[in-house]
Amino acid sequence: MLRTFSAETQRYPARHANDSGILAMTEKISGVCRYCGEKVPERAGRGRPHLYDSIGCRRAAGYEIRRLSRRLERLEDLSDRLERDIATEYQASLLEDHQTEAKVVAHQIATARARLAELLDDPDAEGANQ
Repeated sequence: MLRTFSAETQRYPARHANDSGILAMTEKISGVCRYCGEKVPERAGRGRPHLYDSIGCRRAAGYEIRRLSRRLERLEDLSDRLERDIATEYQASLLEDHQTEAKVVAHQIATARARLAELLDDPDAEGANQ
């Protein structure tokens, strides 16, 4: 069964109907590689624009995205553990140590999220502070 989508029943928020009623992607075309910042070669013909200037940059970005995702997961777990330790700590010296470590971890989380948002080209994620 062939499914068709009209402009009224949009399923994907990144798409819109142009004047002819055909769904088209609304993607920001920057012209630079998401990984290294070099100029991306123009695509001849139809299709999505290139996001990376080479296969090496695409692979390196994929590796870095996976690495940052794992790092973020570990840092967020550490942050949760530190918050629990701070809530239950009674000794002032240990409390201060945990609070200092929590600030460092929060900064590392913000840095990793910013780089991940840059690689994914997601402007909404750059401002997220969770």
